[in-house]
Amino acid sequence: MGGGYPNAFRDLIEKHTATAGVEPDLLQALMREESALDPKALSWAGAMGLTQLMPSTAKGVARELKVKKFTVDSLLQPELNIRFGAHYLGGLIKKFKGHTPYAVGSYNAGSGAVNRWRAASPDLPLDAWVEEIPIAETRGYIKRVLRSYNTYQLLYGRAPKVPVMPSASR
Repeated sequence: MGGGYPNAFRDLIEKHTATAGVEPDLLQALMREESALDPKALSWAGAMGLTQLMPSTAKGVARELKVKKFTVDSLLQPELNIRFGAHYLGGLIKKFKGHTPYAVGSYNAGSGAVNRWRAASPDLPLDAWVEEIPIAETRGYIKRVLRSYNTYQLLYGRAPKVPVMPSASR
């Protein structure tokens, strides 16, 4: 079951998303898109491991989590990478009040870019907002991560533990 959507590293994902406030299938989908679930993945830009964290981002996460002996090479260890990626994504989800497309876009392009794009189109519904993102890479990235997220939930019959989109009544 699952074909191109394996439940790789699922035990670590469940463990670290629980404390980070992230939906496990969302992190699974992000990892699938970021690294094709290869713990040794390295990007041209220098992002590392399963969640493709930049070393500078990971150093900030290490400080937040009070991880003492952090080294950049340790980002290639699945447990540490998933823990850090879950924490970082969880922080973005909190920052954007549960609006997953903003958080996923920030994971890819940075919060500053997402805030600029939101300011440029403040009244657009989220799906229309995604279509207006001026950077094709980020626009496609958000769509791929959210499509993978939905596919994981459909394939494995899991309902979200954390709402992906806050309800309109908030």
